[in-house]
Amino acid sequence: MIELKPRPADYKTAPIKMDPVKLDREYHPVPLENDRVRVLRTILAPHLKSPMHEHPHYVVVYLTELHTTMTLGDGRTVDNPRRPGEIAWRDALKHVTENIGDRTAVEIQVELK
Repeated sequence: MIELKPRPADYKTAPIKMDPVKLDREYHPVPLENDRVRVLRTILAPHLKSPMHEHPHYVVVYLTELHTTMTLGDGRTVDNPRRPGEIAWRDALKHVTENIGDRTAVEIQVELK
């Protein structure tokens, strides 16, 4: 369960130019969207690499055991092994995700609007 708190009056998000849903719709279906959030179900087959894309601030809930790397917009690479049920907060970022594991990786991303 993710509980949304009231937005601060000065809260703003930067516009997203590289939307993963538009760039990679097959692997980023949207099961829910409303005025506060957009929920993505990200599915990465083994050894699949996403195109460079952006997210506003978001929460990730990992549904499967996975091992991915994220290459950030500044070129840094982050190793990201996860277990089912783990969560992570991400500030707005631009990145490429690659599933370096041998299993399909599935996660839920709750983007804040």
